[in-house]
Order: sequence, then C-alpha cells, then structure tokens
Amino acid sequence: MTSRPARREEFPTCSAPTARAHCGGRRRGAVSPRPGHRIRPVATLLLVLLAPADATEVFRWVDDSGQVHFGDRPPARGAEQFTVPSSPPAEGSGGARLERTQRLLDAFAAERAERREERAEKAARKAAREQRCAQARRSRASFENASRVVRYDDAGNRIVLEGEAYEAAHRRVVEGVERWCDRS
Repeated sequence: MTSRPARREEFPTCSAPTARAHCGGRRRGAVSPRPGHRIRPVATLLLVLLAPADATEVFRWVDDSGQVHFGDRPPARGAEQFTVPSSPPAEGSGGARLERTQRLLDAFAAERAERREERAEKAARKAAREQRCAQARRSRASFENASRVVRYDDAGNRIVLEGEAYEAAHRRVVEGVERWCDRS
C-alpha cells in the first residue's frame, strides 16, 4: 500500500525566479494550485439544499483524488443518492397571510391617523384657549387701568358703568381670566 505524499511534496513551492513560469505565476511559498478548493463542495451543497422544493434528489460521490462532490445529476458511476426533505409550506400561506398582514397594516394606519387627528384637535383647542386667555387678560388690564368703564347699548348710546353694573362687569372679566388661563 502506497502512502500519499505530504501536501508540500505534492505541490512544489515556487522559490526560484525561474520556477515562476512552471508554477503558474503563483507567489513564493504557495502550496495549493487552486485557492478555495475546500469551499467548492460546501458551496455546492448549499446550492443543492437551497434549490427549489421539487429538486429533492441529491447525489454524493467521491472522485479519484478523494474529493467529495454533491449534485442533482449522478456521475457515470459510484454515486450515493439521498433525498433532501422539502420544507413544509408556511402557516397561513399565500393569500390568507397577505390579507391578514394587509388588515393589520390598515389597522395600524387607521390608528396612526386617529392619533394624528387627536393631536391636531388638541393643538387647535390649546391655541383657541391661549387666544381667549390673551383676550381676557387684555380686557382685565383695560378694565383695571381705565378711569371709567363705558359700554354701548344696541342703539349706539354710551353708558358709563357705575356701582353694581361696574362690579358685575369686573367680576365677568376676572372670571374670564380664571376660566381661560392656566393658574400656573
């Protein structure tokens, strides 16, 4: 029985400049004539396993140099056949799953739109409240800084507020500030 030579003896290194032509231009100290030669079987296996579901027959064989190969077609001799189980269909496959996803997305979109509307309404109420507060404060400042408070009736006649009428008007102005303005 002959023993297989060591890897370095099987593929001579290219140390002399004249040997570069013999070694195919490989760099000094290179051992393997085919970089990535170990990746090919793994990549082939992955391609076979990730193939469409109807490609379930896989063949495995070892060539004369001892390298293992996988494929969907057997070589002339010596291939071992095995079946790769196909993955089961996804739960809720096809249209039902898409419909459920679409309903969920629509519900999320409706919820976001509703929240957006609520925020817009809240902002509008806040702006209106701030506007009324500013108006109530201006009215109170005018009322308190004036020497006389005057109102006009429907006919356009000028009426000076005195006594109870003055007190009632002052109460309404103060209540307006309390109603529309925050106490903070």
